[in-house]
Amino acid sequence: MSDVKLILLGGFAASVDGEPVAESAWRLKKARELVKLLALARGHHLHREQAMDILWPDRDPAAAANNLHQAVHIARRALHSGVI
Repeated sequence: MSDVKLILLGGFAASVDGEPVAESAWRLKKARELVKLLALARGHHLHREQAMDILWPDRDPAAAANNLHQAVHIARRALHSGVI
């Protein structure tokens, strides 16, 4: 498994195995916010419904689920690992 480090105070930054994740890797702001949520969640776990309610409170469940799927995909690609 890769070594992922996140900086949450004073701005957001991520690195994988010591290599910084490029800003361009975060195509969606919500992908970055999802990673922040997971980093701060107890045990780094969050039910999908909780994430959808926090990130897309005004969306219907189907639209929020689709958005979550996209955010997870982008976050996984950005971090080059199976941590999400």
